[in-house]
Amino acid sequence: RELPDLCSTDFLRGLLEWRVSVDAALTFLDAVGNRSLQLTYAELLDEPAGTLDRIIRFLGLEVDASVSRFASEQMARRTSRIEPRPLTAPEERIAGDLLRRLGYAAD
Repeated sequence: RELPDLCSTDFLRGLLEWRVSVDAALTFLDAVGNRSLQLTYAELLDEPAGTLDRIIRFLGLEVDASVSRFASEQMARRTSRIEPRPLTAPEERIAGDLLRRLGYAAD
């Protein structure tokens, strides 16, 4: 019951829900092993053509130059990248380990 008691704002409640959901997803993905491909939305925005090529190869399909070209021309980050920041004490207790593991929090 300790973590829910720390959730004094909507942001902290959402952070706890995020942590529980991501923990569950990562546990599932670990169980299925090489039958899954993990990537982040940030990877897709930062390297759209390469990320789509990885997905296509993972699916056992042939990479098509027109898909790579479309990704390079049409997919791009439209906002600046948010840099990891130090966490507040409640954020640290709720999800600090997972946020750092995924690169979303500064050490």
